[in-house]
Amino acid sequence: MTRMYEGSSKNVHISKDKTALFEFTDRYSVFDWGAMPDLLPQKGMALAHMGATFFKLLEKKGISHHFISLVDAEGETLGADQVSRFMKVEAVDVHRPARVGTNYDYSFYQTKPTDCLIPLEVIFRWGAPAGSSLLKRHPNLKENERFSQPMVEFTTKLEEEDRFLTADEARAMAALSTEEFNDLVNSTRDVAMQLKDVLSLMHVELWDGKLEWAFAGTERKVKLVDAIGLDELRVSFQGHALSKEFLRQHYRESAWNTALSESKRIARREGGDFKEICLERFHQRPLPLPLSVRQAAETLYLCFANDLARAYTGKAPFGDTLNLAHWVREFA
Repeated sequence: MTRMYEGSSKNVHISKDKTALFEFTDRYSVFDWGAMPDLLPQKGMALAHMGATFFKLLEKKGISHHFISLVDAEGETLGADQVSRFMKVEAVDVHRPARVGTNYDYSFYQTKPTDCLIPLEVIFRWGAPAGSSLLKRHPNLKENERFSQPMVEFTTKLEEEDRFLTADEARAMAALSTEEFNDLVNSTRDVAMQLKDVLSLMHVELWDGKLEWAFAGTERKVKLVDAIGLDELRVSFQGHALSKEFLRQHYRESAWNTALSESKRIARREGGDFKEICLERFHQRPLPLPLSVRQAAETLYLCFANDLARAYTGKAPFGDTLNLAHWVREFA
């Protein structure tokens, strides 16, 4: 295995046999910054276990995906009761668009490539909770309004900063035919409905989630890739926001986030790296989490992974005492 990519919270190792190894780290990221100052112990193992469980559940519902198995650091398949931060998956190519000034060149996708990442982040929404960008973009919506069917939206995936796209822009960017676009939207809705049903068994309310898809085979049917866990979902339990929204809320009113928002506006207008602008022009970087917030975040990932596993297998991989009810009592 050779490391191919180091992300804000996950490392990817590629193999000669067209498989890849995801290494889920204890890093976390908010607001597109990349790795934040703290580590959250065992977060990586919790996310890997969540991802494996979600893939297995979705496979039973006919959703095509790239998951193979949880493995150890040497790539050996683990037993059903074992935990690991490593996940073996089918590899897909990633074709990053060249940056031209403040724009990006997506013309490569007009060649109709196969077995590669679709350059879109596809978002499903079951409502508009507090903190959702929907409330700013659709002022007619009320906070915590729920939808009877999932809304599907698109953002860029392979740019320095994600930006929202209309359906027509998304379709053109990825060079999707009408059939391919409908396949992408319908498959996203299928996943949204299946996840909602699974999480309801945990008494967890699903608000939205972001998915990544790849073209599979010469027919370019969509296949679910990357992983699904708390970092990709916005959920709540007994009225309390879980997942990364919990960490976003901590940083939202900080001087760093104010400077970061302005840096992003400057980068969109003038070009350049918004992170460098934030550091060099505003001299702002995120501060470490207070101990109480860090402990709450560490425990949250383990509690969620435990409750998901209990709903699927009846077993708790991270200890019998950790569950979301415990997290609410101790930290909410």
